[in-house]
Amino acid sequence: MGIDGHSLKGRETRPIAAFDFDGTLTVRDSLNAFLTWRFDTRRLILGLARLAPAAASYLVHRDRGRLKGALLGEFLAGETEAEFRASADRFARERFEKLIRPDALACWEDWRRKGALRVIVTASPEPLVEPFARALGADLLLGSRLAVAPNGRVLGPLAGPNCRGPEKVV
Repeated sequence: MGIDGHSLKGRETRPIAAFDFDGTLTVRDSLNAFLTWRFDTRRLILGLARLAPAAASYLVHRDRGRLKGALLGEFLAGETEAEFRASADRFARERFEKLIRPDALACWEDWRRKGALRVIVTASPEPLVEPFARALGADLLLGSRLAVAPNGRVLGPLAGPNCRGPEKVV
């Protein structure tokens, strides 16, 4: 399914241009930028301090998805997915111009003119990147998925693998 909710069937013959998001289309990591935008310094410091055990265990297991799940759990667990999406929408509206790299945007638009299927593949949570993908006119967004409880509340861990490195190819 495309970012616009329409089927991609019949578009298979188009060239595909897949772009990473963080550091490729953007000047910095979007999740970190979002967290510093959303939370005050005191909350960030307290949250990062509470993440010390997860950071220490990362030195043993080297699982970035697990560490990202702990980070998401610390800062987002308990809020509804709708609240997170609303915050992501506001963040994208306020920070789009500062986060998107002009040179990458020019390349992105060049692929549009060539008729390519434009795909964003990111390790960042899909709901965070989705408003940027819509604004960019992406045909498809593939990213890390959030675990959400049946009541619509964000749980923290990822729902599936972290869409990073070799997982982006999968």
